[in-house]
Amino acid sequence: MTPELKPTPERNARRRHTQKIAVIAAAGALLAACGSASKTAQSSNSSGSSGASSSPSSPVTISFLNVGASPQALAYFNGTVIPDFERANPNIHVTMETTDWGSAFTKITTAAASKTEADVFIQGGIWLGSLASDEALLPLTKYVANWSGAKNMPASELATGKLNGTQYAIPYYSDLRGLWYNTADLAAAHVSPPKTLAQLKSDAAKLVVKSDGSITREGMDWAIDNSIGLQQAYTELLYSTGGHEFNATDTAPAFTSTVAQQALSYLTSFYSDGLSSSKFVDVGSSPATIAIGQAAMEVNGFQVYTEAEQYDPKIVKDLAFEPFPTPSGSNPVALSFPTKLGIYAGTKHPNSSWKFLSYITSPTVESKWDSLIGELPADTNAPLGPTWSTPIAKQFFALAADSKAQATIPVMLKLGPLVNTQLEKAVSGQASSSAALAAANSGIASLMQGS
Repeated sequence: MTPELKPTPERNARRRHTQKIAVIAAAGALLAACGSASKTAQSSNSSGSSGASSSPSSPVTISFLNVGASPQALAYFNGTVIPDFERANPNIHVTMETTDWGSAFTKITTAAASKTEADVFIQGGIWLGSLASDEALLPLTKYVANWSGAKNMPASELATGKLNGTQYAIPYYSDLRGLWYNTADLAAAHVSPPKTLAQLKSDAAKLVVKSDGSITREGMDWAIDNSIGLQQAYTELLYSTGGHEFNATDTAPAFTSTVAQQALSYLTSFYSDGLSSSKFVDVGSSPATIAIGQAAMEVNGFQVYTEAEQYDPKIVKDLAFEPFPTPSGSNPVALSFPTKLGIYAGTKHPNSSWKFLSYITSPTVESKWDSLIGELPADTNAPLGPTWSTPIAKQFFALAADSKAQATIPVMLKLGPLVNTQLEKAVSGQASSSAALAAANSGIASLMQGS
């Protein structure tokens, strides 16, 4: 049995972020086949607060790249959002296209290099450092200074759109991670929701179910998928123990630190002790593992709840959520992976682009939009309809105010896949925890030296 991890002193306050790799799976698959959509209709509504911008005196056309949108979200934009905005701003015409998350970054960077980038576009959280460093993002500081929406967003969320003090992006949904568990499974095993890491391991041992020596229900699922889910789960664990990927000045990786190695040894022990299985992989075509009864506990975000509603509403009543456990059971850490909106640095219509960006992040639009993709609004003043009025959603809103996020530096874009590869080697037994982290540390150090 792996001993409980020892906490380290709290690090200096910092603002971190990362990306959400995919939205609800069925939508992603359909979008890959559908390509793009556009809309030119006119309708009615107000444009919302737009800060420092003003309406153009002659007609202009701006483009919007809606990355990873579900069919329902596309229909909402085409049928309501864009027509309402255009009616309130008759001299601004909006065209929309979409792309899947897998090819989005390449599409955006290629378009920026050829100066054909969309005026407004969605970006994954860890893209900001790379895009801003390549001067592909328009600074938004002057707009945000006069934007009424800023006061409705937790400072920690808004700060994830900054690099070196300059605002480059606005979060529109917040993917907070924590511990999901099935209350019926815990009750049957006579265990309580874990508050400490030692209890998490103990509970998992009582909750795992096996048949003929094979795991049929994991005691604990660590979000292995075909992207960087394992890396994000490990980061949640690392932060909960007071660790970090980088040193205090973000100038060197810290994956070979004692706390980083303790964290991975703890995680891999779930697999070596038969409490978790690397065969349980979220391939993006089904709900989260816990939502289909293949895990009793899981580290993941709010999409677990919305996916469970779509897959089997009966299981929703058994789902509960807690902040991720810590070594001592106190001061839980909420790790946020906010997805954001930015404006292309080469746009010919910065004010009109800001008017549209601020409109689609207004409370009413953002709440409906996020409900269609199953994510939590970054704007805490968003109207709380049925999706956001649940006790679980309210827990997420409360956690958002004190959430942390990953570093806003260029190498973050490549860090996720690099680290995820090494973590997968460790949990599958292909490499020791120390060897995997040493390889990750060396790889990130090389990236930082070349950035």
